[in-house]
Amino acid sequence: VFRNLSLAVIAMVGLSFGIWRAWTAYRQTEIAEQGMFTERFSKSTEQLGSEQLPVRLGGIYSLWRLAEDSGEKDAKSVFDILCAFIRNPTRDQNFPEQSLEVKEEADKEETEPPQKKEIICRPDVQAILELIGNPDLRQRSALPRNYEMNLRGADLRKANMYKQNLNNINLANGHLEMANLSFSSLENANLLFAHMENALLSFANLKGADFSFAD
Repeated sequence: VFRNLSLAVIAMVGLSFGIWRAWTAYRQTEIAEQGMFTERFSKSTEQLGSEQLPVRLGGIYSLWRLAEDSGEKDAKSVFDILCAFIRNPTRDQNFPEQSLEVKEEADKEETEPPQKKEIICRPDVQAILELIGNPDLRQRSALPRNYEMNLRGADLRKANMYKQNLNNINLANGHLEMANLSFSSLENANLLFAHMENALLSFANLKGADFSFAD
């Protein structure tokens, strides 16, 4: 009996030690992964501040990959950062800031009428729109229920948002002139005071969308 009890005690001690070692190894791995995630997250957000378009695009797709890898834990943070970039994109000399009124400049000889500058959607902003508006987005399921993508006041003129899932999006006071929203879902979208002259809304789902005071 004494021998059997001794063996049982030894087995329990060994089992406890094994569990402790496994838990310690798991915690060390988790801490290491969190450290790597933090480093990648910081580097990606720094890239968004670059003056070079390829560097910013690299930061955008790197952040997106982090959202895929981390699942529910960090998806909201990534979405918030990308939406903030759309609202206030990094300055780029190749994409000079345009006044929200269409700029005009007279010909040097002043013999011709003013020419309107062509309006384009910035490639980095367009890339983010294609990611966050993807209707087959897996990351969306990791977001809080009724998560609101905040693009209030964003300059999205001539943006291509064709067939996108934009439910619960906040585009209040946004500039969507000539934007393509055809076949998109805008359920419960906030478009209060939005500027939408010549925007395309063919076959869009506008259930519950608020267009109060929109143009």
